Amino acid sequence: MSIDVESGDASAGLPPVVSADLAGWVWQIEDDSIIWADRRFNICGYRPSVIAPTMQALIARVHELDHEALRTVLLRADDEYDEFSCRFRYWLPDGQQRCLLLKRFFHSQPANEPQRVVGTIHDITDHIDTSRALQESTARFAQFSNASSDVLWIRNAETVDLEYLSHAFERLYGFECGAMLANPTLESWTNLILPED
Repeated sequence: MSIDVESGDASAGLPPVVSADLAGWVWQIEDDSIIWADRRFNICGYRPSVIAPTMQALIARVHELDHEALRTVLLRADDEYDEFSCRFRYWLPDGQQRCLLLKRFFHSQPANEPQRVVGTIHDITDHIDTSRALQESTARFAQFSNASSDVLWIRNAETVDLEYLSHAFERLYGFECGAMLANPTLESWTNLILPED
């Protein structure tokens, strides 16, 4: 059987490769071999053909605390078309740690064929780093906002509706932030202002 591992031939049961940090793979359980695209080597920090693609070689570089979760996803027997995923930490040959997302797809096959597992692997390190930076930035903004005696607010540039109010609003306006944000229009705010102002 031939498999187009670069394009991901759906007839072979291999998910398509859609980006430089995503690769499809087929694991032949009987001999532990993996058929994968060259991109898969790149994700794991190797040039193509430098190491034999086996599940044992993959797991050897997985963070020890993530071994069990990864094995559980890989070996779970399920109904056709079920999908399972596992996020795990992976050590590159140069010592860098990356975060990879493995998705495993189960496909039924004739009993006389070797058992195989099909899936994708995706490097999500940059996404996680960006999410972490955003969370840290949001936390710093919240600390600044809570410490400020001035009212800080954020409005949608198109609708002019409120999207955020600091707690100082309640002290200065005598009105709950939650109630204002439940009806976030500009008019609901201006109604709190005395007509002569």
